Amino acid sequence: LMAFDGDLQEAALQKLRSDEQGIAIDVRLSAGVREVTEEEVLLSDGSSIRYALSLWAAGIGTLDFVRRTAEALPAQAAHADEARGRLAVDSWLRVAGAPGGFAFCDCAH
Repeated sequence: LMAFDGDLQEAALQKLRSDEQGIAIDVRLSAGVREVTEEEVLLSDGSSIRYALSLWAAGIGTLDFVRRTAEALPAQAAHADEARGRLAVDSWLRVAGAPGGFAFCDCAH
């Protein structure tokens, strides 16, 4: 959120952390990823986040894993032209055709 002015940063954080749509996102600031194990992400501030599936995406191209996942989900076909290999998501980052799945950053459209 650093690319945005302070008011927009605060509004975005409030929206992400709210439970208006039945989901609140745990936003961590000033805590970098130190290590990813098979069960949790260890953060630089000493805290950790347990997970079932972790997908890390960085860079300017679509990862083969993300592209193959999008191709394997029938609901993604309707978004294929716009998504260009990324996963189509709704405004809450829920992956179309994958209940309980979320995507963000370079792997989401």
